Amino acid sequence: MRAYGITILAVGTIALSAVIAAFVGCEDEPAMDDVSGFFDDNPYSGDPHQGGTPVMVVSPSYATVGVIDENIPLRVKGGQGPYVWTVASRDRGTIEVSGPNAGYALYTATAVADNSVVVTDVNGQGAYAEITAGDVSTLRLIPETVFLLKPAVGPAMQFTVAGGFPPYRDWKTSFPDLGTVSDEGVYSVTSSTREGTNIVTVADSGGDTAVATVEHGLELQSLSIVPSTTSLPVNGETAWFNANGGRSPYGWSLTYPSRGTFTSPTLGDTTVGDTVVYRRDAVGDQIVVLEDAEGSVASVAVTQQNPTPPVIEPSQATLTTNQTSYVFSVSGGTPPYVWLVQTGHGTVNPNVGTQTVYTRGASDPPDNYIVRVTDSGSQFALAVVTQE
Repeated sequence: MRAYGITILAVGTIALSAVIAAFVGCEDEPAMDDVSGFFDDNPYSGDPHQGGTPVMVVSPSYATVGVIDENIPLRVKGGQGPYVWTVASRDRGTIEVSGPNAGYALYTATAVADNSVVVTDVNGQGAYAEITAGDVSTLRLIPETVFLLKPAVGPAMQFTVAGGFPPYRDWKTSFPDLGTVSDEGVYSVTSSTREGTNIVTVADSGGDTAVATVEHGLELQSLSIVPSTTSLPVNGETAWFNANGGRSPYGWSLTYPSRGTFTSPTLGDTTVGDTVVYRRDAVGDQIVVLEDAEGSVASVAVTQQNPTPPVIEPSQATLTTNQTSYVFSVSGGTPPYVWLVQTGHGTVNPNVGTQTVYTRGASDPPDNYIVRVTDSGSQFALAVVTQE
């Protein structure tokens, strides 16, 4: 069972306002009984890039409806606005759009049934979200998670019960000092100066219980990315980034998609999650961008310049007749380093590390011989050993 929460902002006076609070316009989609047939009649392009713009993603891409009039906030990332939203069947749900370039939408279920929401941008790129009918026999509260930011004392929001066996009874909260709930499911804030998480429960006539959480917050920690900077000197190297502060869910994107890729939790130049893995694909500095559910943005620079090549010290050495070995060291480049004797029968020991000892080959006549070191980026340096 998927949980979809809403954020309530109530400051100063008793108010109820969701993050997606003002929706304008309603797309005029044709009603269709066959949801899958909608895509045959309304094709769209889902190419990874169109004119260099990031791939489009709808968040959430999957959602469940359990009751009529249930609302699901949707958001599109990537592509290029303004966007156009449509639904496969208006008999099953409607869509209202809002925000800059129509980047946000609110799906309202007019039936507990499967449906699909499609969004396209000005370049013809497309993305979609699947709406599925939930198990109406399972008792649950809608929404299942709520965040109240600086709430005022008094009624704050309404819970709806789905599934189970009515009548519903025994509405309770675990921490009445934070808030209480009425027999009609209206949640009221008790204190405007307390922080914490409250648990709302309701039971049905069959004895089952449904639970929802209400988080009270006075302020959000500033959004940031950990680590705040990193360097990837070689193509193929990866780095982990963690979202810190702000409010989940988090969305990630790349300023220069040709220079790197997210490999986890999903592959591409946009992804979602608390933690991501980024891989360098080409030379050129990268900017990793993080956006939270409140619209706050943080970024981190990834240095991706070619490293300086390795250098052997000394680059030339002479072994007199009485000398059998010489010590070489390496700097620059990217460790680990691997040593070898490129010409002659001499040896190096150890063959991995920042230093090695070259020993002349017993059968090598006086001549010039080559010692080579290679770093992890396949860059190499040479040193000449003159054996007298």
